[in-house]
Amino acid sequence: MNTDASPDRCINIFHCLMEMKDQSVYQHIQTYLKSENKTEKLSEIQCSALAYMLQMSEEVLDELDLSEYKTSLEGLRRLIPALRNCIKAKLVSCGLTERCCEDLASVLSSNSSSLTHLDLSWNDLQDAGIKRLCVGLMSTHCRLKELRLWQCGLAERCCEDLASVLSSNTSSLTHLDLEGNDLQDAGVKRLCVGLMSTHCRLKELRLRDNNLTKEFKKELSVLNSNTSCKIHT
Repeated sequence: MNTDASPDRCINIFHCLMEMKDQSVYQHIQTYLKSENKTEKLSEIQCSALAYMLQMSEEVLDELDLSEYKTSLEGLRRLIPALRNCIKAKLVSCGLTERCCEDLASVLSSNSSSLTHLDLSWNDLQDAGIKRLCVGLMSTHCRLKELRLWQCGLAERCCEDLASVLSSNTSSLTHLDLEGNDLQDAGVKRLCVGLMSTHCRLKELRLRDNNLTKEFKKELSVLNSNTSCKIHT
């Protein structure tokens, strides 16, 4: 099979094989899923087939950790749609890019998505990636409650986008982890605009290691006592 085939073409090939009673790809993926140590590197075609199988499953997965799957970045992007059919998703240290954030936004905005917890820590998403991710977070279909963005190369600019999410009456976010970034005082001030919104549902905000000044931390402690959200600095 052509390793450069598009995801849709891969799925069509997978269907054709099944109709021809050739279950080799299906059986190979089933064996892979059952293995405890996933050391084999998956091809892009296998990733497309795997994502399709996971999405078609009637059983919603409790957790899907894509950091366990060895594949190329394109293979990882083909696996992302499968996150629609899980409750918790981990993509820690997966080398995600801005385009991956667009794929994730598509998952979050899907009316069939069951995703409520997403951990994207240790990926260099930067502000541009978060801007794309926030498109999905703003969707009326988004069910996400917990988002972890620890050590994601974030700065001041992304805080305005995140503030818009927090102040949206459609947002269901209750836990946001932004530790280990470079938001600084100016960025967190922007974030607080969303935090003070009457629509904000956030219960916990983690801001440790963001180059905040002692003076500003004192301001946040006052805010901490006046809101239902617990702020960790």
